Amino acid sequence: MLAVIGELIRLGATVLVVCGPRSPLAEQAAALGATVAPYRLEAGNYLRAASRLRKYLRRYQPVCAHSTGQRADLVLRWAARDLSTAVINSIACGAWPRGGPLRRFFDAHTLHRPDVILVDCKTLIAELVALGAPLPRVRYDPPSVTVPHVMSEAERPVPDFGALALSQSGDGARLAGFASRLESVRGAAHLVDAAAVLAASGVDVRVVIAGRGPELEAVRKQAAGVGNVSVLGEVESLPSVLYALDVCVFPSVGGGAPTALLEAAVLGKPIVSTMTPGIEGLFIPAEEIVLVPPGDADAIARAVAELLADPDRARSMGERARQRALDEYSSASAVKRHLSVYREFMER
Repeated sequence: MLAVIGELIRLGATVLVVCGPRSPLAEQAAALGATVAPYRLEAGNYLRAASRLRKYLRRYQPVCAHSTGQRADLVLRWAARDLSTAVINSIACGAWPRGGPLRRFFDAHTLHRPDVILVDCKTLIAELVALGAPLPRVRYDPPSVTVPHVMSEAERPVPDFGALALSQSGDGARLAGFASRLESVRGAAHLVDAAAVLAASGVDVRVVIAGRGPELEAVRKQAAGVGNVSVLGEVESLPSVLYALDVCVFPSVGGGAPTALLEAAVLGKPIVSTMTPGIEGLFIPAEEIVLVPPGDADAIARAVAELLADPDRARSMGERARQRALDEYSSASAVKRHLSVYREFMER
């Protein structure tokens, strides 16, 4: 969104940003030239939050208002009712379904209101339409990454792998692994299980897991008994870890595509991941990515072993995924998609 804000301001638009008073977005958006209103949109009091936002919208009368995040989209739908402001919601499949029965009730009774709903996975389209969102208003907006940032981060020194001396030693050692946020939905525990399968099968590979998050200590404890696993924890640059790997593995068990998966694609790495909403449909299976059932450690291990045994196939797969990522999943492409949506309402 910061890239979108910056481009809108460069084009001469007035951009108003409503966000939490301590949100990092506030300072960054202001630095770009946006007018920032530090409102607290209270998740527990939708009516009060919507009333405050409605006053703001009536005062400034923006052409369109775009909400991101489950605390803001419902509030915006209520606040902008019967106003001339066009409403755009972004809904992530990783955060769907949201809340309890009350939240789902409110969603079902307001999803017909937005002028456009942007979703980051195709499977979510049918679910929203079933709840009352008009199909022509729901559009696929895939996740994206900032390519120059990924490339510059990949050039940073590789984290210290300790006695392994794996990445730049020229000794031919092979690495497979994961570098992303460590939370249960990302399934790193299944990669540890897959590492044990690889070791039992005699596959000579070191499995590296990097990142921070609530599952870090649990993964460390699990990996303590598996000899071919190194848990690095937090590192300065996740892309530098991805760049050092021979095969990148993202064993997600829930919705949404990890940003690191797209970063691995940008770096031209062969990828093994799972058939989950948000990941399915990003790349062509068997040509650009290997997809396995979620939670299947044996399938993960088999896919990694096959790619390691066929470096030409792995290289070709990584190159194809890189080209698709550059063409469709760059932040520059995302900015263009967002601006095209805004123009629909600005040109009316």
